Amino acid sequence: MERETATPEYIRPYVGAAPDDRRRHPRLRSKGAAEIRFLVQKVRVSGVMVELSMSGCSIDCDQPVPRVNQAAVEVCLTIFGIRVLLGGVIRNTRRQERRVGIEFAQVTPRKAEQIRHLVHELMENDAPIV
Repeated sequence: MERETATPEYIRPYVGAAPDDRRRHPRLRSKGAAEIRFLVQKVRVSGVMVELSMSGCSIDCDQPVPRVNQAAVEVCLTIFGIRVLLGGVIRNTRRQERRVGIEFAQVTPRKAEQIRHLVHELMENDAPIV
């Protein structure tokens, strides 16, 4: 007889509190190094990742980011010494163009496992769900 295993909360589909909340996964508060590479503009911006989910992240940048709608980016995230390079799309900018929301794009099964590993590390270190 197979035993059923529960899907961890950070991987399960997420139902946000607000009716217009489009998030698919819960966000975890985090502190990690981040670098965003704007592919078309050939610009690099460093910052601190402040939130992470299975489908994206928020980064507080050291400088304003280029004003480009849905810019294709590469983002390098480092948490607890674990480094992951992911493709993504800028979905929004806030706080005087210094906080960006990135949706991960074209996530392969291997990259999804790397994101799960980062999220799991945050959960083990009691990162709050926001």
